[in-house]
Amino acid sequence: KVMHYGQEYMHRYSLDEKRQDHCVASKDLKGFYPGDTYFHQTLFPSICQFADDHNPVTNLVMRRFLLGDQDYLKLDNYLFKHAEGDELMNVEKGDELITGKLVSIDFGMSFYNQFSLPKNCTMDEFTQKLLQPSRLHRVQYRGKNTLLTMVEQMPDDQVKRSIESALQRIAELSDQHLSELAEHMHQPELREAMYEVLEFKRSQAKALLNQGSWPEELGVGKGFSVL
Repeated sequence: KVMHYGQEYMHRYSLDEKRQDHCVASKDLKGFYPGDTYFHQTLFPSICQFADDHNPVTNLVMRRFLLGDQDYLKLDNYLFKHAEGDELMNVEKGDELITGKLVSIDFGMSFYNQFSLPKNCTMDEFTQKLLQPSRLHRVQYRGKNTLLTMVEQMPDDQVKRSIESALQRIAELSDQHLSELAEHMHQPELREAMYEVLEFKRSQAKALLNQGSWPEELGVGKGFSVL
């Protein structure tokens, strides 16, 4: 989806409906609000339900597992809106739940966040690690609302479904799509390393979904640590 503003700006955001990939986004997208407004009771109380395609869990899988983004918990790195219209509204307990969407902004394939998994990792092990902050983040975000705070308010069945859906998107990435993502690296050796990391993540996603065998671990020395 492409958003236009005046004659100067064009922004793409989060999951592209046709390509099912994540794109760059701007904080001033019309009708979207910073992610932390989800917890501002005067604007939009935290009794909202989330869409299956744009929710805290799908964003968590993409930013933490696939991209290794260190700032995946920070709500300022997400935009929020509800599906009924552009304006936020007050909702009282007992009212019909309103479907909301959460989209990623300000992210990149940094791989600063180490998300190592044991060999032949099970879906239960993956889920347990995914939904627990690292030691660094436990200290950094103590007492603060984060993306995981949003996840905790989602129904368990939707969390499970969204994890599997996000992994399926990763598993279905083509070699050409991985190459396009890696093209952002200008140095050939780093571009090759980026491709190998993304290919490794895709293989892990397939294995977690029982669509392939667990891949051999990546070595160190091509610009990235083993993830």
